[in-house]
Amino acid sequence: MATAQTKTAANGSAAKPDDIEAQLAALRADLSALADSVSGLGKSKAGDLKQRGDDAAAKIAANSSAAAKRVKEDLDRIEEGVSTNVRARPIRSLAIAAGIGLAVGYLVRR
Repeated sequence: MATAQTKTAANGSAAKPDDIEAQLAALRADLSALADSVSGLGKSKAGDLKQRGDDAAAKIAANSSAAAKRVKEDLDRIEEGVSTNVRARPIRSLAIAAGIGLAVGYLVRR
């Protein structure tokens, strides 16, 4: 069992219980203030990171929307080109479609 010992102050006199309690209260107050500071810093960093994440998400959404629009425009242009060629040369287009159909049929049958 540990025994309580009275520590002496720097000047050689015995430390009084009231002094120790006052120092402990001051230490508790300092720790509480430190905990509040750390908590505030954490909240600030979390807010900053959330804002950066939201900004990145908005940028990605805008970029993907623009890419989807470009792909749609390209597909519309290709479709228009194919339609024009089919109308200009229907027999050739029919022969190409039949050849592709035979090739796919041959590959599927295997």
